[in-house]
Amino acid sequence: MIESAVHVPLLYGSVPAEPVPRGHYCNTVLSVLQDALDGCVLLVDENGIMFDEILHALTAWPVSHRKRAEETIGKLERLNRFVTPRRPYSCSLVCSPSPCQHAVGIAAAFSASVLVAPDSCPTVGAPCSPLPGTIPLNTYSQSTLASSIRKSANVVLTNGQWSRRHFQAAVWTPIFLYAKHVLLVDPYIGRHLIGPHRVRNTIAPRYDRSLSWVFAQFVRNSNSSSPRTFHIVTGVPRGRATRHAASVLHSFAEELSQVWDPRGLVEMRITVKEESDSLRLPHDRYLFTDQISLLVSRGFDLLGEDGRVRDVHIAIAPHAVRQKMAAEAARLPTVP
Repeated sequence: MIESAVHVPLLYGSVPAEPVPRGHYCNTVLSVLQDALDGCVLLVDENGIMFDEILHALTAWPVSHRKRAEETIGKLERLNRFVTPRRPYSCSLVCSPSPCQHAVGIAAAFSASVLVAPDSCPTVGAPCSPLPGTIPLNTYSQSTLASSIRKSANVVLTNGQWSRRHFQAAVWTPIFLYAKHVLLVDPYIGRHLIGPHRVRNTIAPRYDRSLSWVFAQFVRNSNSSSPRTFHIVTGVPRGRATRHAASVLHSFAEELSQVWDPRGLVEMRITVKEESDSLRLPHDRYLFTDQISLLVSRGFDLLGEDGRVRDVHIAIAPHAVRQKMAAEAARLPTVP
């Protein structure tokens, strides 16, 4: 659902002098930036050397193209799409400019990241291909990276089509890898506890199995060195069993932490909203990280008893959805 890449800063600084090729070049780089906004994180060094060089290179662009590039980079910043690797790396000596040394070093140290580079390096006057698998700008539109970003905007699965391991590799690992915070919104996690003829004292196995899986994957895959949070928002119907259902949910959150995060690396919490006939959480179910918003059509009872993924449609949602969902939830009282 989200890829990782490294942009060689010279990608932005290799603009041709002639007006027509210059416009074509800038438009091509803009399409690479837009792909990053659609479904990619960009790895940069912690001292901002690469990022500063990219911004400096844009000063040589035509005004109209520069403005669009700066706007897209600003959106990427707000979505936390520029990430700093947690593990150390060594600057590459293949390239002479310092920003490029960082870029190549990061891409070499983190194999999940693809290096996107200009067609040729003006410093050495030769093709820019410092690593195997480097994507030159002139072949980017046909690259596996570009194809993956466009295809991964939607994942539609039939019942049992994917194994747990396949889903982890395609969805959980890439979206949790650089995430610091996860917010999961599903009103049915709480609603299922109160039925017309009975009140449950424990979470149903289908939710227990699936939520344990999601939480464990976040604990295991997140590379962030910053404090991390995993937050579930759900609802329960107003009535005599409201507080009992909330107690069951809070106990479940504690159990998740004890079992899957015994070292207490992630702050795990559940917020329970009291619903009435006139005021309820929206039907749609979402998973938000600090970098991406996902619509999860069937909700979070994802795993079947056989360990395979049930039928589901997952789609990248507009960035404004998170604020909308927060506003909807804020209208409902919270059950202590």
